[in-house]
Amino acid sequence: MTFFGNLHDLHDMQQAASSDVLAKHRPQSVWIGRDSEHLDDPEDPSDDPCQLVHEFSLRQDDRWDLLVNQAFEAEQRAEDRWRNQLHYDEFLRSDYWEAVRRAVLARDGHKCRFCGATQNLQVHHRWYPPRGTEMQHLDALILLCSKCHHEQHR
Repeated sequence: MTFFGNLHDLHDMQQAASSDVLAKHRPQSVWIGRDSEHLDDPEDPSDDPCQLVHEFSLRQDDRWDLLVNQAFEAEQRAEDRWRNQLHYDEFLRSDYWEAVRRAVLARDGHKCRFCGATQNLQVHHRWYPPRGTEMQHLDALILLCSKCHHEQHR
């Protein structure tokens, strides 16, 4: 067989496969069962091409979600290491702490939890969860005005 003959055979196989996209999901292979006719059982739900495509799509989505979660967790671990190495004053100036601060402000309605003041507000740690996990432990933080915050530290 010549080189061009092989290319034509390959082209014919690709044409046959593209005309029967779901053949690879059937019990018989596209390449093995091409000569024999494959009869679908209308009562068998496993032969439903839409269901097969849907199941394939779900498996691909699960794999994608797993990869994205693994990448996100790796990024979180790197950020946590970075945050833990910062001096506390630098940490309080970080974008992460600003996001935590905004979350506490929104949760507490932009008012001091003790006196209700709306100016000079500061986030106070009632206890210190591990640095970088404050978003998971917002109950450890409360919003206080500077006067009440100073009183808490006495």
